[in-house]
Amino acid sequence: MTSPTCREPERLDVHGLLLATGMPDLPLARALLAEQLRVDMVSEEVVAAFATVPRHCFAPAGRWRSAYLDLSIQAGPGWLIRPRTIARVLDAVPRGPDLRLLEFGTGNGYQTALLATVAAHVLTVDVSVHSLEWARPRLQALGLRNVDLALTDDGWRGIPDRNFGCVVITRPVGRLPETVTRTLSAAEAVVIAPVRGGDGSHRLVRYSFRRGRLGNAVDLGGCAYPDAQQA
Repeated sequence: MTSPTCREPERLDVHGLLLATGMPDLPLARALLAEQLRVDMVSEEVVAAFATVPRHCFAPAGRWRSAYLDLSIQAGPGWLIRPRTIARVLDAVPRGPDLRLLEFGTGNGYQTALLATVAAHVLTVDVSVHSLEWARPRLQALGLRNVDLALTDDGWRGIPDRNFGCVVITRPVGRLPETVTRTLSAAEAVVIAPVRGGDGSHRLVRYSFRRGRLGNAVDLGGCAYPDAQQA
């Protein structure tokens, strides 16, 4: 008699599973997405955020069927960025009970909702009235009381508050605008941004600041933002 052999657990084929089920059970699909991210070794806090926030609420009704696949989906004024990309953003956000976070680029509001699970307060700003009109009722429906939305003139100026411990930029940039660093806490702060390379590729980078001075810049890997040409 041969002894049983132990095998490494196989990665969940979420894409195949959801396509096979037709219109999926949405809570189950959300749980499966969260489990897929756990395999990617993100923190349990990030896994819990994805298991809690319903991505399909930010997707067009006709795309609910694919809302929990690891895909970018056009939604309202912008895109639902791939969950794996947003998970890396959330993992890079510093932790603290009083963290005040500024998001440049509300888009459809899904990332905003996720950020609200790891920060004490989120101010999200956008140049588009359409974006805010799309995101606001969805964020309100989720009962998120720690999120404020604001319209800005060019996306960088006119921030109605300062002294943030973390800034998240949702559109690729060539370099960090000086107006962004002016919003940071006087003590320690972090900026997370997709940075555009000379060849048009994007890298997700985490910048650390202390007393207004740039410290470490950590490359978190390649990323793809479908609406980058509009940034």
